[in-house]
Amino acid sequence: NILHSRPIYEVVIQIPFNSSLSTSDIEIRVGQSSSNNGNNNPICDGKRTVIFRENSTFLSVKCNMRPAKYITVGIPNVNASLSLCNVYIYVKEDVHEYTDLAQFKSKILSSVSSNPFGAESADSCETTNIEENPSLKIDLQMVSSVNHVIIKMGSIGSSLLVVSVSDEKDRVGRICDSPHPVSANSVVTINCGDISGRYLSVIANGFAESLSICNIEVWGELEINKLK
Repeated sequence: NILHSRPIYEVVIQIPFNSSLSTSDIEIRVGQSSSNNGNNNPICDGKRTVIFRENSTFLSVKCNMRPAKYITVGIPNVNASLSLCNVYIYVKEDVHEYTDLAQFKSKILSSVSSNPFGAESADSCETTNIEENPSLKIDLQMVSSVNHVIIKMGSIGSSLLVVSVSDEKDRVGRICDSPHPVSANSVVTINCGDISGRYLSVIANGFAESLSICNIEVWGELEINKLK
């Protein structure tokens, strides 16, 4: 747990030289969820490099700047002992100063369900009626550069999320990443690649969907700060 979400550039693992562990068996996952010991997070699937130095083996895995709060090192589907000397995590926080742009901003749903089911939905989550392409929109109040969005889904699952950033309030702008499959009670991270705009939209793509969101964080920086 590195406490705050950061774009992960690379993870380097130091393994004892006399270890019987094969570097090809090691799996690294990075993401926003701590459930299942972090094993529900995406796999770091960038370039892998093995370096032999002194009495240790170093495995370097590139993570392609995937935003993450939790890093998990494991050996999947193998009954084995994991022996590590050090784990080094390299981030690129010196390049950008990302903040949660959605904090204290109003969030507008396309509709509000009068009968959300489950205590979670009623107490802490916002849920729409079942409708075509239900949505949540956020006015960031200033033109901003959006790097990534973290969404905690409610107990009502949506099959496909589309996140976009636009300069105009009622227009779908540039789409972040690709339409993202989600499930109920999951935490998803959607990369936006520093798309510029003032309005952010989250749409559950479908003819009979309900959108239930418990929390949303929009990480990026104000365009004016990029000029400093």
